[in-house]
Amino acid sequence: MASTKRNIIMRFFTGKLGGLIFKMRGDKTVATEPPKKKYLKWTEVQKTKRKGFAEAMHWATNAMKDPELKKYYEGLSNYCKKRKKIIRSPYNIAVSNFLTPPKINVVEIMNYKGKKGDIIRVDAMGKYQVASVSVGIFDAQGTEIESGKAVVVPPHHFWCYEAKEENPQWRGGRVDVIVKDLPDHEAKASIELEKPVSF
Repeated sequence: MASTKRNIIMRFFTGKLGGLIFKMRGDKTVATEPPKKKYLKWTEVQKTKRKGFAEAMHWATNAMKDPELKKYYEGLSNYCKKRKKIIRSPYNIAVSNFLTPPKINVVEIMNYKGKKGDIIRVDAMGKYQVASVSVGIFDAQGTEIESGKAVVVPPHHFWCYEAKEENPQWRGGRVDVIVKDLPDHEAKASIELEKPVSF
């Protein structure tokens, strides 16, 4: 197995060339022989995982061409002082980001009472950066009253949405939340608002 660390031409080069496979390992480009083909029948689960990983690598390759995304992933790369090398490259982190779906931890609706200015807070903090959080508010009949983008409030990781419309029939309605990550994957949640009490 051959490797190069400071070759300007080969830096960040990946793929197949001249019968060799080039890969990134930390800050090195490594050349290996292609694996011998095994004539195995892949299960549907294996096919799905292989397809997902191929999509992740394709996305990561394009992400390294985007100055802002590349800068973000470089900020997450791990440098080992003892070994004096990068042990987790920006490219590998981008692949991991693609394979790690976003999640919604908490949706706080206790301060929403159908009034303008009421705040809905969303905790979408995860392993990687959240790209956007969208909020939709519906009344008891299921009619959408409003929708829009939430904004992150520093230094906290909560995203806040301020209601802009009156919603007299908010009880029994719902709040829909959609969280998107950098690879544009989604996490969704639908929370039922307080139901009216019958006596």
